[in-house]
Order: sequence, then structure tokens, then C-alpha cells
Amino acid sequence: MKYEDYGWLAVAVGVLVIDAHAPRGRTLSHGFARYRRKRPAVVTSVVAYLLAHLYGVVPPRFDPLHRLGVTLGKSDWTTNEGVG
Repeated sequence: MKYEDYGWLAVAVGVLVIDAHAPRGRTLSHGFARYRRKRPAVVTSVVAYLLAHLYGVVPPRFDPLHRLGVTLGKSDWTTNEGVG
């Protein structure tokens, strides 16, 4: 497994552990539904941006997460390396 595989595995395990220990009606899915009811435009925008980032459709110079990777020395400035 590669480094990023461990990261995704940690995300999946984290979600499972949190939901397994959540009180009834307090899972991450319930929280997401609550956020979506309170602030639908914000939640939809954040989810759409994250999907666009993960699919590599946001041009690198306009992608805040890509820019963070560049700042931290983890990404090349001009490409969505590894995407696609």
C-alpha cells in the first residue's frame, strides 16, 4: 500500500469508529443532514468543491487545497499530479 492508501484507510476507519460509537441519531450522516438543512448552499458548495478537487477538474492555480500542497512542498504548482 502507498502512503495515500493509508490516509484513505484512516478516513474510512475513523468514520466507522465514530458512527459505531455514536448515540442513536447522532451519526456523521445525521450530522451532515442537519448541516445541509441549516446551510444548504454552504454544504452543497463544500461537497461540490471537494469532489471537483478529488476528480482534478479544478485548475491548480484556483484550487485552495492544491495551493496548500504547493505551500507545504507536497505538490507541483502547475499540475494536478497523480490525478486522472
